[in-house]
Amino acid sequence: MAIAGLLIYKFSMPPFETEKLSKDECKKNWALCKIFSNKTIIEPKDKVKIAILDSGIKEIEPLKGKVVDRFNTFDNTNIIKDEFGHGTQIASIIGANRNDLMVQGINPKVNLYDVKVLNKHGKGKEENLIKGLKWAIDKDVDIVNISLNFDNYSSEVHKLIKKGYDNNIIFIGSSGNEIGMETNYPAKFKEVVSISSIDRNENIDFLASQGKIDYVAPGVDVPTIDKEGNLSVQQGSSYASAYTTGVISILIANDFIHDIEKYTDKLGNSDVYGKGILQFK
Repeated sequence: MAIAGLLIYKFSMPPFETEKLSKDECKKNWALCKIFSNKTIIEPKDKVKIAILDSGIKEIEPLKGKVVDRFNTFDNTNIIKDEFGHGTQIASIIGANRNDLMVQGINPKVNLYDVKVLNKHGKGKEENLIKGLKWAIDKDVDIVNISLNFDNYSSEVHKLIKKGYDNNIIFIGSSGNEIGMETNYPAKFKEVVSISSIDRNENIDFLASQGKIDYVAPGVDVPTIDKEGNLSVQQGSSYASAYTTGVISILIANDFIHDIEKYTDKLGNSDVYGKGILQFK
């Protein structure tokens, strides 16, 4: 069965391995400690396959060895350069190894599939997204993170997302930064888990879209690592989407995605906060 764009699996639950976060680490990365709210990092049992449809991922030190396959939708090769920088930042939130800049990503034990659908200006066409979705679905990934938005309905994009959804792929998308206006596509599709952003005090991001929101996650003043390997503090639902992708990847890795409600903390109005924030308590 499915709930709000999230396919629900039924497995037994193995014991989690854990690692404590220090007070200094929580000062360095409040968002990491918001996700692991009891200050205990949950270690995944297995690796999860995550496709990141974005501007590309540069293999900075904390991301070395994470990308297992690549596809550039602009020239149909596996050669990718992240000129815009957004994709690398998203990847750092999801899966960066331990580092001195933002402690670590939510789930460093991931296999990343780097799909370039945005150019050096952060722009892409519908055909890029379509090619990227087809490639990711053919790779049978577990999760597709889509930290980008468009205004108009696309039947072809929706058809592909439905196909992936029916094959147990979870699509996670940023709701948009439209300052209270309606959630954008593809997050607006019912098959996509739509993510909005909150600050460290659980206030909704003033940039946030509203309407079709499934969950919220840290997305205001959150630390990332940029394509130059430097700390870059960012804001927006793109980054909140990455945090949620990290959490869901751990739940999948530990065969516990069917019990997702245990990891959901309700925060407020569902048009603004959705079901709440996904976190490990």
